Amino acid sequence: FVAEVVDISERQAEADELRLQAETDHLTGLLNRRGFDEAVAAAIQEADASDAGIAVLMVDLDRFKPVNDRFGHAIGDALLVEIARRIRLAVRSVDKVARLGGDEFAVLLVETTREQGELAAQRLHEALRRPFAIDGSFILPSASVGTAFRHSRDTSAFDLLREADDELYRAKRFGSAR
Repeated sequence: FVAEVVDISERQAEADELRLQAETDHLTGLLNRRGFDEAVAAAIQEADASDAGIAVLMVDLDRFKPVNDRFGHAIGDALLVEIARRIRLAVRSVDKVARLGGDEFAVLLVETTREQGELAAQRLHEALRRPFAIDGSFILPSASVGTAFRHSRDTSAFDLLREADDELYRAKRFGSAR
C-alpha cells in the first residue's frame, strides 16, 4: 500500500479569506451587497423551514454629500465607520448588517415579528440621531429607514429588498429622518 497525505488547510484558509473579501465591505467590515443578498436568501430558506419571520431595513443617510464636501472624504469615511458601529450596536448579534454602497446600509432581522422590526427601526433612528465627534468635528447626521417584513412564503429575496427600498424612498419623500 502507498498512501499520500496532503495538508490543504493553507489552501482552504486562503479560499475562506477570498470568500470573506468578496462578501465584505472593505471600509466598515460589514457585509457588502453580495454578502447581504446571500444572507437574505439563506434567511428566507431558514424561515420557510421554521416559519420564522424576517425583515429588512434599508438605511440611507440624509445629506451625506455635504459632510464630504465640508470636512473631506477622510472624515466622511470615519463617519461611515462610526455609523456602521452604531447600527451593529442597535440590532441583535444574530441580525446581519451591510453597507450596500456609498451612504446606504441594510439590516436583516431574523426570527422577528413586524413589531420587532418597527422597534429596530426606531432604535436605528435614535442611534443615528446622536451627534458624532470625529477628528474634532461635530456632525449631526440623520437617516431615513425603509422597513419590509416578509409576509408570505411567496415573497422572494428580490421582492423583500425591493419593498424595503420602496419604503425607504417613500420615507425620504416626506423629508429627513423618517
